[in-house]
Amino acid sequence: MPFRVLLDENVTSGAEVELERRGHDAIHVLTTTELGAGTPDRDLVTFVRRTDRLLVTGDTGFLEPGHRGDATVLFCQDDDLTPEEIGELLDLLDSYVTGQTDLPPVYHLRRADLDRSKGR
Repeated sequence: MPFRVLLDENVTSGAEVELERRGHDAIHVLTTTELGAGTPDRDLVTFVRRTDRLLVTGDTGFLEPGHRGDATVLFCQDDDLTPEEIGELLDLLDSYVTGQTDLPPVYHLRRADLDRSKGR
């Protein structure tokens, strides 16, 4: 089942197109008229909860329970993940869970997981 995600501004905007190409419902903070650059984190949390999305981010603040509230965060462990790697990681994650509600509050997206899945 494809994921519904909001990409934070610290995630490359090219990931939006890549995830859409892979069948995920992806929007980027910078291309969403309701949000935009510099949107406060609490407003991102409100938006993802209201729109039933996961937040893809590299912002370490979202690792703190009080900061993320009840939002589910896909944390980019490697800050230089390419759009293709983000897409592969979401597809890999999608193969392990039946839906986005099955995810823990924070799930780390790591290049090492791609390497392991490819037997490297």
